[in-house]
Amino acid sequence: MLWEKITALNIIKLVNKGEHELKHRASMGRMGAACIISAGYGMTKGAAATMTVFPIVPDFEKNILIMAAVLAIQWAKLVWQAIG
Repeated sequence: MLWEKITALNIIKLVNKGEHELKHRASMGRMGAACIISAGYGMTKGAAATMTVFPIVPDFEKNILIMAAVLAIQWAKLVWQAIG
């Protein structure tokens, strides 16, 4: 994964040279994230859910048509709810 490589490069630079500045960077438009949530206690009493998001921050320039379609669908749902 991209973020793993970037993190490893920054740690190597910190260990080898003692530099705290993060010179290796990556776009959050190419990274994903995962989250696990739980409520209750024990293995059999409770509930859990997972959520994944990719990308963390959308690349609007790259995906402008997809974003426009999603916005149009949202507006159509609002109009439908208002008249229905």
